[in-house]
Amino acid sequence: MVAAAAPVKAGGNAVHGRELAAANCARCHVLPGAHNMGLDMAPSFKAMVNLKVPDWRKRFRNFYDLRPHPNFVRIRELPQTQEAAPVVHPFELTLKDLDDLMAYVDQLAAKYRE
Repeated sequence: MVAAAAPVKAGGNAVHGRELAAANCARCHVLPGAHNMGLDMAPSFKAMVNLKVPDWRKRFRNFYDLRPHPNFVRIRELPQTQEAAPVVHPFELTLKDLDDLMAYVDQLAAKYRE
């Protein structure tokens, strides 16, 4: 089930990362300032940047390999395995998109991480 870990690169575009999160992640996760509802079982982005574990950023970076994401998230440049039929509309990101998403996450961490 484990896909290859995405290489981490600096210099992503946080504005584009926010747009990606709003377009794809906000259907389940609450985004700060987005006024979206999210799902009860899906943690908000603010809660996820505040995880009290040392590898919180790695978990965020490799979200596509954590359940339930492998069923509907594709990373174009990485081999993927699908466990079951998607329960939501699938979407695809690139490694550049991941860099941009992480730039947005880093902005949130700078603002909210305790």
